[in-house]
Amino acid sequence: MFNLINFQLPYFIDTNGIRITQSIVILEYLSRKYKLEGTTEQEKLDISLVVHQVADLNEAFFLVAYDRTERLEKLKEEYLKTVPFSLSQLSKFLSNKNYFAGKISMADFVVYTYLKRTNVFVPGSLDATPNLKEFIKRIESLSELSRYFQNYKPLLFNASHTKWNATG
Repeated sequence: MFNLINFQLPYFIDTNGIRITQSIVILEYLSRKYKLEGTTEQEKLDISLVVHQVADLNEAFFLVAYDRTERLEKLKEEYLKTVPFSLSQLSKFLSNKNYFAGKISMADFVVYTYLKRTNVFVPGSLDATPNLKEFIKRIESLSELSRYFQNYKPLLFNASHTKWNATG
């Protein structure tokens, strides 16, 4: 079998010897292992929808952040115009629920990282979506994660060679 661990980051090696590359696959594996993948078909569909929607939003961001041409400022301007709509759609989907699938799931961690990065790169972008701001607080206050966040040292969001970067 071809071993991708030699070629790709991030990677994950579980205590049972399982080796995985590709961030979404790692999240899916851990979600199954820790029962965060949803129990009903609707929950599983909601999780999949949110994860893949945020993957599309991330791709749009990375196309701008990693652009090395003179078009960067124009691409950034066009991208920034899409942020309010993207956030409003996530806000509507979350609605008055605590978590995107009704109970905590891998989708929540994917959305959390997207929202944190968006809030750093587009300051004030979450002001129009108070439920998303509360969602961030809810994730950060989870007992299993709060210690991590207390000791967290901000890092660059993107590779150091990107033209659009920030620490968060």
